Amino acid sequence: MKEFSRRKTFAAIIGAPILAALPQTLSASVETVTGPLIDLGCYENGRPAREYTGIHARACALEGFFEGVLASDGKVYQIVGSYTENANAKLLPFYMTRAVTVTGEVGQKDGRMTIAATEVKPVTR
Repeated sequence: MKEFSRRKTFAAIIGAPILAALPQTLSASVETVTGPLIDLGCYENGRPAREYTGIHARACALEGFFEGVLASDGKVYQIVGSYTENANAKLLPFYMTRAVTVTGEVGQKDGRMTIAATEVKPVTR
């Protein structure tokens, strides 16, 4: 009987974190967000707008710093996924001085909103 009790305890210890993460995984949805592409480090440190949206932000992006979208509702989404890897990572810095439309699955990581971009397009006026 003790063996069965140990198994239940072990299953509870291992299963609890998995069950806790499940609602976040199930609540992810595909959304389209529009706004300027920004350097998250400068933005979160309260730097002036010219530093998180301009040529300074482009230089930071080329060095590999995190990029995000500042949506019109004030929410900030860190871009994650395939657009931050390989050849696409070299594409994003050239959008740093423009508004973009990003489509992808929205989630949360380390207390920050994320968007796993499947498409990034500059906004045309």
